Amino acid sequence: MSKYIPLNDNWFFSKGFEPSYLNNFPSQQLVFIPHTVKTLPYNNFCEEIYQMLCSYQKTFSIKKQKKKRYILHFKGVMGYCEVYVNKKMTISHKSGFTPFKVDITNNIKDGENTIVVMVDTFEQFVDQPTYFMKDYLLFGGIYREVYLEETIKNFVSHALAFVKEDHLNIRLLLNIKQPKSTVFHFNVYTKNQLVYYFDREYDLIQSEILVKERMYLEPWTLDNPILYDLEIRTDEDILYRTRFANRQIEFKKDGFYLNEQRVQLIGLNRHQAFPYVGYAMPASAQRKDADILKYQLGVNIVRTTCFPPSRHFLDRCDEIGLLVFNELAIIPNKINKSWKKVFKEDLTTMIIQDYNHPSVIIRGLRVKEIVKDDLYQEIKTTLKSLDQTRPLGLLQFVGSFQVEETYIYNDLLLSKNHQQLSLTKQTTKKDIINLIAENNKYIFPTKRFDNETYRIKNVVRHLNTLEATLADKQKTGAILWHMVDYNTHKEFGSGDNICYCGVMDMFRYAKDASYVYASQSLLKPVMHVTSNMHLGDLPEGKSKQVIVLTNVDYLKLYLNDEILGIFRPNREQYPSLPHPPIIIDDFIGNLIHNHESFSQKDANKVKHILRYTMNNGHKLPFNLKSKMAWIRLKYKIINNDFLKLYEKHVLKQGQKSLTYRFEGYQNKILVVSKIFSASSESHIEIMTDETEIIEKDTYEVSRVVITVYDEHQNVRVYASDALTLNAYGSIEIIGPKIVSFVGGVIVFWVKSRRIKGLGKLVISSKRYGEYIVSYNVK
Repeated sequence: MSKYIPLNDNWFFSKGFEPSYLNNFPSQQLVFIPHTVKTLPYNNFCEEIYQMLCSYQKTFSIKKQKKKRYILHFKGVMGYCEVYVNKKMTISHKSGFTPFKVDITNNIKDGENTIVVMVDTFEQFVDQPTYFMKDYLLFGGIYREVYLEETIKNFVSHALAFVKEDHLNIRLLLNIKQPKSTVFHFNVYTKNQLVYYFDREYDLIQSEILVKERMYLEPWTLDNPILYDLEIRTDEDILYRTRFANRQIEFKKDGFYLNEQRVQLIGLNRHQAFPYVGYAMPASAQRKDADILKYQLGVNIVRTTCFPPSRHFLDRCDEIGLLVFNELAIIPNKINKSWKKVFKEDLTTMIIQDYNHPSVIIRGLRVKEIVKDDLYQEIKTTLKSLDQTRPLGLLQFVGSFQVEETYIYNDLLLSKNHQQLSLTKQTTKKDIINLIAENNKYIFPTKRFDNETYRIKNVVRHLNTLEATLADKQKTGAILWHMVDYNTHKEFGSGDNICYCGVMDMFRYAKDASYVYASQSLLKPVMHVTSNMHLGDLPEGKSKQVIVLTNVDYLKLYLNDEILGIFRPNREQYPSLPHPPIIIDDFIGNLIHNHESFSQKDANKVKHILRYTMNNGHKLPFNLKSKMAWIRLKYKIINNDFLKLYEKHVLKQGQKSLTYRFEGYQNKILVVSKIFSASSESHIEIMTDETEIIEKDTYEVSRVVITVYDEHQNVRVYASDALTLNAYGSIEIIGPKIVSFVGGVIVFWVKSRRIKGLGKLVISSKRYGEYIVSYNVK
């Protein structure tokens, strides 16, 4: 079996590159892969600070075997790089998002060997398949893993597996040095149990073999994502192992079908960047993003916006049943022969690399220039020759009509009538199914710490977009912009190098809009009240309407333990959503009936007058003026008494305390509750993804969330205290060591140091005291 030797630890890093570095590397800065060439501030930085010429050096020892071949793998280097092995250049690579490899059998020797990698992280070089003006940053460095593969003379480069009509089809791509007759043993496992095996004998005189075997394999679904392991071996060696699944996809005119079942696609876009370190995050962080999308946000598809993601992200999508729209980064500075060569290499690499991932259902390209070029036909030919199981998606804007298997477009509509989506008939007159790849981009950027009114407007935009998508039966679905905030160029974002279009912030902490998506799932009870119920935060100091994003059947609202009403999902306004929001617009309830001396009928009239005044001002229409005059005459009250009623029941003034309690019910059972009240207490709580960090081929990370809560577990959104962070032992902190609460929350990551044993995180402040979180690195 091929032996993979990780080469991720103990590299030396230096700025600059000179030929003399091959003989005498200048730096003693020890780094570990994944690595970024420059640790960045969270925001407000010059984007040129990570653009440089730089170098890496790695020394390793190996006992070289005569009958073996040695393949050096780089999973991701941003951007242009040259690789030298024992002072000889072995390969150069121009694309920062695709992996590459090189056979270095003749370059290495028994004993000590040295690798030097020159990396050019400037963004302007012509042949790089992206151009400078784009809405994301190209964070430089060796940001994905490096391996040395020790393998046999004849080996399987790739085994592309797919199931069709109860037949397992395997396309073997071979690397042959010694042609000979060979018996292949094919073993299929699931959950480490052998479920099927068969043998084939082939004369290895060609580089490609198609294998076909009839067998039954359970289908891969979103709720039951069954995966199989394919092992290919000879009597002497294991040649190849890969995961695959039995899943069938089809885009029809009435939608997307998974295993002949229609699935409405609702998803979010994702960039792979993180605070401070850009792209340089290990497997655990990549896999965690997939979990957040599936289990916290409740979406069923993600678009890997503008470039292929980490293999660890795709692996996790396979495991949990999260569909993927995979995209190639191909926005050119200009189209020329050199760029075309790089692009076609990238396309082939992406197709082969993600072929066996059942989660990947469509491949996207976003180059409008290539439609007018012969390259477009070459793309389609290449794609179909390598993979006929997935459609090609050419991303477009509304109004363009280059149609592939599906019509995929960016819908950035901003209309006066608050319509969030173009209707299908507005996008194309052709009778085809269409998928929205981007929406809400740039239109309504919202920070987690923006004022409540503004945040709720953003919530409404997402609700309306989701409703419009589901209501249009010709739409396959919509992938909204964006999962998280991200660093970007000065031409985009909010002037501080951040685009705030995410439904979560850059640290993966939820904004209000994230609950629009989370509430559509039934994975767990969700009841997010979009208001903090503090009248001082609201225009005119009054609560006219509160949106509750929830999947409960109904909720009960109490004020000071007195019920104001029972409220149900607003299916009239949002008939297409699986779980419409509950919109509360009555905060008076029966308070007038229970606490004032009016008759039942007259209490209704008074309530009507007060609610109208709250929403429309004090100038009443004739019918309400008449009712008010009758009440004044009957109960001998004056205008000032109506003012007091307004202050008491609308503005809630003069009461000793105000405590709102929301109770959510499913199947008549209380499943979730939330209390809002005037509070005087504050405490912090610390949550970490993992306290046991298991290292494999690289260091790993664990996210830490520190939140200031009141006594009712509501976030103290105005908390801004500073904390001091210190790490000891087997862990260290990513980012600054002195941090302040923003919107009542601090989030950061700790990373292991490739040292086994205990680590300690110490969190301290004058106000909250000292807290210690212990970690065990294994």
